[in-house]
Amino acid sequence: MKFNLQLGKFRFGFGEQPQAVRSFGGASVISRLNEDWLLPQTSADSELAPALKNLRFRARELERTNEYVQRYLDLIDNNVLGHCGVNLQMKITDPSGKMDVTANKIISDAWDKWKERKNCTPSGRQCWREVEGMVLRRAACDGGILIRLVKNWENEFKFAIQLIEIDQLDTDYSMRLQNGNEIRFGIEVDQWRRVVAYYILKNHPGDYQANARQRDRIPANEILHVYLATRPGQTVGHPWMASVMQALEHLGKYREAELVAARMEACKGYAIEQVTPDGWQGDTDANGSPSQEMSPGMALNLAPGQKYVPIQPTHPNTAHGEFVKASLRGIAGGLSVNYNSLANDLESVNYSSMRAGKLEEVEEYKSIQSWLIESLHTPVFEAWLEMALISGVIKSPNGTPLPVSKFEKFNSPCWKPRRWPWVDPLKDLQASVLAVEKGFKSRRSIIAEMGEDIEEVFQEQAEDNALAESLDLEFPTDVQEKETPEMPETETETTPAKLTLPQGVEE
Repeated sequence: MKFNLQLGKFRFGFGEQPQAVRSFGGASVISRLNEDWLLPQTSADSELAPALKNLRFRARELERTNEYVQRYLDLIDNNVLGHCGVNLQMKITDPSGKMDVTANKIISDAWDKWKERKNCTPSGRQCWREVEGMVLRRAACDGGILIRLVKNWENEFKFAIQLIEIDQLDTDYSMRLQNGNEIRFGIEVDQWRRVVAYYILKNHPGDYQANARQRDRIPANEILHVYLATRPGQTVGHPWMASVMQALEHLGKYREAELVAARMEACKGYAIEQVTPDGWQGDTDANGSPSQEMSPGMALNLAPGQKYVPIQPTHPNTAHGEFVKASLRGIAGGLSVNYNSLANDLESVNYSSMRAGKLEEVEEYKSIQSWLIESLHTPVFEAWLEMALISGVIKSPNGTPLPVSKFEKFNSPCWKPRRWPWVDPLKDLQASVLAVEKGFKSRRSIIAEMGEDIEEVFQEQAEDNALAESLDLEFPTDVQEKETPEMPETETETTPAKLTLPQGVEE
């Protein structure tokens, strides 16, 4: 209880004092305005434990039934990998720092041969580009994928990789071991949370021929667990679309309801009430209830005693399009892609808006490229190179196998992911030329931004020039400046005009 007393210009207060105003609105005390705002204080694994499977299964259902999820997965596949995937450019140098052209070529050629369908996987069903796409897609939709490095496989490289769906990771298996290690989501880790082994089910738990739940303990050095962690201590990943899955499902149901309502609105007809006491004579459903399909211009039969009540829905709803756009903009923001790309909507875009949206979207794709190269390409290449050198399949031009003792020298890959042409390539190319001329950028950096390698570009240019010269061909490479025509001499302020004086007048 509080009392206020005022004597003249003096005011006195007694009782409870008002609380200090909080500095953060988001940390305000629980009230009727935020009582449904949850305050979880759980770790990443504790949040995932009860929700992981539902998230994964629902994401797959959206992948199968929702066109925008399918579009999102296609966007990341096309932009992160492109039609060629991530290309390999070897950068092996000799002790003097000069490029070892011979070693670079023979290792690159061997890698290209291993990427073929017959060598890449034990099943012989996927080439390397298909593996790249499947790993990226399953990581985005399922939250992760397992890859087993199969050494001493029956091919000339003695190496292959096996793709294992994340469902076969026994995520229900969690316990503490006597040696101090801990098993979380079927992954054994030590006290530093370094992975020691994976517990993988012998059969997919959802397969129709699945046997008893049996698992194998596979050492960590034989497995790649490709997933994107968003919190420290996160053992497994979750679908990338987790934050927008509910919005996608609601939007899909809303569009379905609008479509059905519009279809009903288009089916105008009339009703005939039966007055005979024979009862309903029309079609019935499985439960024996009257059933009729709506169609344009139909006559609706009514049972005796039933009355026709017209239903006049106002569909299609005039606000339907704007509502869908607003919803998709929020979904696109949650997926970190451009709305115009996700919705395939170029109705009201211009050069400036397209460029601004693409710049930000491209940075997201570059981030995914770096993560994928670090998680997939680099470890697979290192394991392949080791086995290829041990097997002696990579040979120098004189037939001598490259020595495995120089593994560190030969392990010099430089990955070249795809790059993107701009909205107006001519303007950007002119800007690049100007930047090189003024010394703000190098040719190397410009070529790298295009996803190419300067050594390869210059080598191809030299080969093209040599071929053209051998065939006596000439191709202009520079635009010749037009000669400026000579202008007649004009009088300037520094050159006084010559005056013609009248006859008999001296200068």
